[in-house]
Amino acid sequence: MVSVFIPTLGRSSLLGQLLQDLRNDPLVDDITVADNGVDDSDSLSLVEQACWDNYADLLDQRNVGFYAMWNQAITRAAETTGQVAILNDDIQIPKMMITHLASALGAYYLTLVCPDYQMSGLVPTQPFRVERVRGTYRHGGITGSAFLLDAKRAPTIDERFLIWYGDDDLVWKINQAGDRIAILRGLPLNHAGSVTVNSTPWVPDAI
Repeated sequence: MVSVFIPTLGRSSLLGQLLQDLRNDPLVDDITVADNGVDDSDSLSLVEQACWDNYADLLDQRNVGFYAMWNQAITRAAETTGQVAILNDDIQIPKMMITHLASALGAYYLTLVCPDYQMSGLVPTQPFRVERVRGTYRHGGITGSAFLLDAKRAPTIDERFLIWYGDDDLVWKINQAGDRIAILRGLPLNHAGSVTVNSTPWVPDAI
């Protein structure tokens, strides 16, 4: 089973549909939405309703660093389900995405796997192909907007990094440990365009 963790500022209209799609995935055990600073009552009400409708837990994490939240999610999953999907709130996913990622994670002994964010649309192309990579999207590697981790093998992230760079730290540490990272080609992902980043979540100063 898989735990799902989604930080939000309440500014993505895609959150409700994302939660519904996740709840319909049989491998999803629990969903946590982290309020990272929802700044108005209307947005907070929408987030609360989306969580209520889809049996998701809403966690107050205002004034918590972005990668501190990631680390907490990894630690919790390591003690429970063993796997954690960390997702943006501004993505669209195909049906059964978590199940497909988890299958690849186990079959190929991966520490991290992400969907094929370079595809268009939401229709998977099978058979899927596992492509080993060593970097982030800047070098044709994984995206930080949606990925699945083996929480028991995953390293913690340096929480001093600004948003965008924690995934580089994560990937670097996985590579240093000699573990495997991959993209599951044929499993699409739509990212709405950095809604989370443009909303300026609270993060510590860059090192």
